[in-house]
Amino acid sequence: MDIFRLKSGKNNGHRRIWITGQKLDLLGFKHGTNFSREMNPDGSMTFVRGGDGHIVARRSDPESPIIDFKGKWVTDF
Repeated sequence: MDIFRLKSGKNNGHRRIWITGQKLDLLGFKHGTNFSREMNPDGSMTFVRGGDGHIVARRSDPESPIIDFKGKWVTDF
């Protein structure tokens, strides 16, 4: 399992987590990949390819995938 520790930013007063480019490419999360997120008891979050609920987007560069979460649930997380 690959583990990444990420910092969060802020968006409209709430936390924001985003992952882009090479980290996603290395793990096979290309633009259009379906995935689910699982909240773990230890306070971490796991992304599972092939799940439902989320789709990897892309930035203006078609080769640059992005996962971007924001809102109250991210702040609570």
